[in-house]
Amino acid sequence: MPPNVAPYRGLTVVNASRGLAGATTAQLLAGLGARVIRVEEPARGQEPSPSRSVVNGWDRDGDLFMHFGRGSESIVLDLDAADGRTALARLAAKAQVVIEDEQPKDPRGVRAALRSARVGDAAFTLASITPFGLSGPWMDLPASELILFAMSGLMAHVGEPTGEPVQVPGWMVQGHVGLAAFTGIASTLPIDGGPVTSHDLDIASVEVLHNSNPHAIADYHYKGAVQHRQGSRGIDGYPWTVIPCKDGFVGIIVPQTRWDIFALWMDRPDLITDPKFSDRLGRRQHPDELDVIMIDWASHLTKAELYVGGQERGLPFGAVFTVADSLDSPQLAERHFFGLAEDGRTKLAGLPFRLGAVRPTVGHAPTLGEQGAKIASEFGLTAGKGA
Repeated sequence: MPPNVAPYRGLTVVNASRGLAGATTAQLLAGLGARVIRVEEPARGQEPSPSRSVVNGWDRDGDLFMHFGRGSESIVLDLDAADGRTALARLAAKAQVVIEDEQPKDPRGVRAALRSARVGDAAFTLASITPFGLSGPWMDLPASELILFAMSGLMAHVGEPTGEPVQVPGWMVQGHVGLAAFTGIASTLPIDGGPVTSHDLDIASVEVLHNSNPHAIADYHYKGAVQHRQGSRGIDGYPWTVIPCKDGFVGIIVPQTRWDIFALWMDRPDLITDPKFSDRLGRRQHPDELDVIMIDWASHLTKAELYVGGQERGLPFGAVFTVADSLDSPQLAERHFFGLAEDGRTKLAGLPFRLGAVRPTVGHAPTLGEQGAKIASEFGLTAGKGA
């Protein structure tokens, strides 16, 4: 990797976290040139070679580890044993960043072992990722993706008005928290080549999500207004929605200044002067009637035709992509977003940034303990110390 796209070259990161948030953070640091050492725990006789470092039983041979394991070296340490925690502390003492996600009162004391490594000249940023933070009445409560999304207040706004709140799919919460942890770590690192100093980052996942919901919080506290679930309909104007079309779905937004253009495109000039639809207030009061008109029109067009036609008319339309659509996207292809796994055929999402014209790459996911002997020798660890 050229130096100009590796600003963290020379930085050593120890990733002792088990979840996908920590893995996201570590991979971003690796993409910027850092050396990431992933501390994994013994397979403990399970097959096929599962890792407790991957959340909720995802095995190392699955798609998640194929993606999130990239960019790391792997060493196996038994953190249930005192020798393993001692070895972890010795690793941390020679690193500049350490990531962990132990629950605040976990009896193993991994976090305490890491803090004990700060002796003499040893200094590093310790990023602790937990559901609710390292203090407060909820600090020891376990949580999942669903629970965090629910308790952040965000879930209350997702779903149809007459239905129950809905969770967002995928691992968006963990990814969002990982990005926040990366930002926090980056803010602690010297920008002028100066010495690294010790910092403790307390990253509460639920606070990251609350920070992503500022409008609803301010609206309620300042105005006393409560935002309700709107489904795919926008709050401030209409059309702002998702409708079915000939081969899928399309998201459409029609500003008031472009309403005439949209009505003519639908071959419905009468909508320009009809008081039910001629202005934003009228359309907000009659969305169901307008939906019938728009859906009938869109049923004869593909999502590609709607997307291109809308953009050509200055209307911010967007096709609802499937995974297959994303993999075939000419935009993502031109920017070299997807890379290939070690098998040479499986496409994996790339890092979410480019430096200049270069998208950093992070290599393949390691096998369990693949670099263990090398790391143990380099850091002065022995088999008796959990390596």
